[in-house]
Amino acid sequence: MKGEKSNKIGRNDPRPCGRLKPNGRPLKYKDCHLNMGSESLNTPPRRYFHPASGIVFGGDANSLSLYERNTRLIEGIVSIFSINSKKNWLEIKDGITRDHVKELYRLITWLWPYDTDIKTLYPKPENKLRSLYLGWMRPESVLDSVVRYSLYCDEILVMNPFLNPWTIVEEYNPLVHPEDYVADTVKWLFFILQISPWILSGHVILLPHPADFDYKFRLETWKLAEERMKKKTKAEQQELVDDPQFKKYSDADFKRMWLSTPTEAMRVKIKDRNPELTEQQVQEMLDYVHKLKKSDPLYASNPNEKGSFGMHISSLGENLETGLYIAQITGSYLYTDFNWRWKEILSTAQETKNDSLKDWSFITHGFQKLDFKFLNNTTPQFANRIREEGRLASMRNFLRKTWLDISGNQDQRSFEQMSLNFKDELIEEYGKAEVEWEKIDKNLLKWVTGEGGVGSILTAAMDWKLPALGFAIGAIGNLISAQYNRKEYKKNVPLSVFVDLNRKR
Repeated sequence: MKGEKSNKIGRNDPRPCGRLKPNGRPLKYKDCHLNMGSESLNTPPRRYFHPASGIVFGGDANSLSLYERNTRLIEGIVSIFSINSKKNWLEIKDGITRDHVKELYRLITWLWPYDTDIKTLYPKPENKLRSLYLGWMRPESVLDSVVRYSLYCDEILVMNPFLNPWTIVEEYNPLVHPEDYVADTVKWLFFILQISPWILSGHVILLPHPADFDYKFRLETWKLAEERMKKKTKAEQQELVDDPQFKKYSDADFKRMWLSTPTEAMRVKIKDRNPELTEQQVQEMLDYVHKLKKSDPLYASNPNEKGSFGMHISSLGENLETGLYIAQITGSYLYTDFNWRWKEILSTAQETKNDSLKDWSFITHGFQKLDFKFLNNTTPQFANRIREEGRLASMRNFLRKTWLDISGNQDQRSFEQMSLNFKDELIEEYGKAEVEWEKIDKNLLKWVTGEGGVGSILTAAMDWKLPALGFAIGAIGNLISAQYNRKEYKKNVPLSVFVDLNRKR
C-alpha cells in the first residue's frame, strides 16, 4: 500500500546480520546474503554429526567470510574464557580447565566444518603487499615475527594454529580428550589475545589449512615433502638440530616439562641431589619454582588440570609445498626469519640463462647493501598504534610498488626504466625510514616509561630474493592449475624475503 514502508531488503542496504568490513563499515546485502540464494535467510541450517565425540552441531558457518570466522573465534574466546579488562593474563591461564578447552574446540568445529569450500574463502591476488609467514609455528615465534615485520607490509597471512577436530582420530581428538590440550590451548590462546588487534584491523589473516578439507591434497603434499626430505644429506638434516632457534625452543619446552613435575616429586628430587639442604631451603626452592610457573605466560599453571602433562605439539610450520600452494593462490610472497626454512625456500628458485628474461638482481643487491630496523620485544598493541599513526607508510608504499612491478607483466621498456630508478628511490625511502625510526624510538621510550611496557629496536639484514622465474615446484603448479582458473592464481612465487636477525651488513 502506498505510504507504507516496505519490508523488502534493498541491494545496498546493510546486511541483516550486522557484520562489518575490516574498516568498520557495514557490509551491503548484495555483498553477502543476496548471493546466498533467495531462501538462505529462512532455510533451516544444516546439522553436522561428529562421530568421535557424538556431538551434533546445529547451525552452519559456511555463510561466513574468512574475516568473519576469525572475528567469531576472537569473540568466542572472550566469552568462553570470561576475559575482561579486570583480569590479567596470569589470572586467565590459572583458571583454564578442560571444559573451557572443549568449548573452544566445539567453536572451532562449528567454524570450520568438513565441507568448507576453502577456495572461495582464501584471499584472491590483488594489489596488496601481502606476505605469508613460513617460520616456526610457536606463539612466541609468530608473535615476534609478525610484530617485527608488520611495518613493512600490508597483510601477513598466518596459518590458524588450532587443530581441526574433524581431521583427528578419537584417541587424540580434543573434543573427546580436552584434558590433553590444556597446555597447548594456553599457548595459542595467549597468541590470539595478543594478535587480536591485528586480526580485527585486517592486517593479520588467519588461514585454515587446505589439507583439513581436501584429503587428496594432504596426501599429495606429504608425499612431495617426503621425497624432498629424502634427498637431504645428513649434514643438511643436522643443520636443523644445530639451528639456534631449534635449541632455544627445545630448551623452553624442556623447562616447562620440568616445571610440571608434581610438588612432592620435585621435593624428593631436590633432596636426593642436595642432601645437605635444610627443609627450609628445599621449601624456598619449591617456592621459587612456583613463581616460575606463575610468571611464564605460556605455562599451564592450573593445578587441577593435566597441563604440561598433556599433549606437546611443536611444529616447524607448514611444509614448503603447502606454503608455495597458498602463496600462489593468494598472490603472496614468502616471508621467514628461520634460517633452515630459508634454505628450503631457496632450493625452489627457478633461475634461467635466457638473457631476454628479466633479471631482478638490481633489487636483490639494493636490499643486501642496507640494514633495516625492526621492533623487538614489543607488544602487537604498541606496533598497531605505531602503524595507525602512519609510521613507515612511505616505505610501505615503495615496497608495494616494487612488489607490484615484480609480480606484474611489464614490457621491456618499463622494466629498464624501473632498474634505473630503483636504486635512487630505495636510498631516498631508506632515508625517510631512518627519520621515522627516530620518532618510533621516542614513542617507544614514552611507552616503556609511561605505560610500563618493554621493548627495543634491533637492526638486521633483510634479503629480497627474486629468481628470474620465481619460486616454484612443478607438481604444486599442476595441482593448482587443476583446481583453479588461470586468472585466479600466480604461476609462481616471484619473491621471498628473509629477515636475518643474526646478521648485520
